[in-house]
Amino acid sequence: MAFNQTYSNLLAKLLASLINEAWIRLTSWKRKPLSEKKASKINPIVESFLKHEAIRYLKRLIRTFEKFMLDIEKEYRERINANKKLRCEIDNLKMQVEETEKELASMKSDSSH
Repeated sequence: MAFNQTYSNLLAKLLASLINEAWIRLTSWKRKPLSEKKASKINPIVESFLKHEAIRYLKRLIRTFEKFMLDIEKEYRERINANKKLRCEIDNLKMQVEETEKELASMKSDSSH
């Protein structure tokens, strides 16, 4: 079981399991299955079938990962916004601490006089 080297670019676009499945489908079609000899040579039927499978696989990847990437991007933006809010809160708390420290220092200096 081996496709012709001519199709290596098409085969590189498919997972190994899909390549095996494509071989089985080509050689076991109900109507006019290809012999292993014909399937392993340069053949327009094989080329057309592999192109079709590569396109189908790519479309499936796009459908699957498009939503996945949108979800990740949304989560990323939410985290950025949450981080910005936390930074603002931290800055406000730092300012409060500085003001409190100044008041304490002022109270200390007043009590020592």
